Amino acid sequence: MKTKKQTKPTKDDLIFYKRTEEAWKRYEKGEFIRMDAKKFLKMLKKL
Repeated sequence: MKTKKQTKPTKDDLIFYKRTEEAWKRYEKGEFIRMDAKKFLKMLKKL
């Protein structure tokens, strides 16, 4: 079986990578909050 050649990341890929890295750094600093699923869904409905 042949493997596919790697392609250059698209603009959307780069945006995703950057946002993921920033989110991970915030997570490591403890900037995320914890909540149960019901509270989270209720918060989403307000948006």
